[in-house]
Amino acid sequence: DSVFVEWGDPSNSSSYVFEYKLATASDWISIPTTDNFISLDNLIPESVYDYRVRSICEKFTDTSSISTIHQFNTIASSVPLLSAKSSSFTLYPNPASSKVTIELTFVGQSSAVLSLINLLGEIVYEETWNAPAGTGQREITVGNLPSGIYTVKLVSGDSISNKQLVIH
Repeated sequence: DSVFVEWGDPSNSSSYVFEYKLATASDWISIPTTDNFISLDNLIPESVYDYRVRSICEKFTDTSSISTIHQFNTIASSVPLLSAKSSSFTLYPNPASSKVTIELTFVGQSSAVLSLINLLGEIVYEETWNAPAGTGQREITVGNLPSGIYTVKLVSGDSISNKQLVIH
């Protein structure tokens, strides 16, 4: 699993120290960076991570105190369930800024729940409908949501699929 984390950019910061760990771990992993964002790969799926940031100002030879601890969750990219039936979806554009189109494929008729989940695990959008077999489309307005990484989750009958969506 992977995650993209972005934080505020104080005017005199020249670099940062990003630290993260599994919420259950005691040792922090430190990564120096000159950007106010970071992308982490090879994380443990379905886990909660803590992170914090320290800004460094070379101009005034100063270092901020470490930020408060924040959290993000990783998800499983797909959770197969025991069944011959399945559903799937694609989404575009990704990244999105105002609207995202979701193309859905259903093997059999079933009810479906489409959820948009932020990094805090909060459901920010959810739609339920009866889905016939075949393909269909849904368009979701995302322009009112804060920029960040979201999970799009489709639960249909006996299958669950997750994909990440970046909103600018």
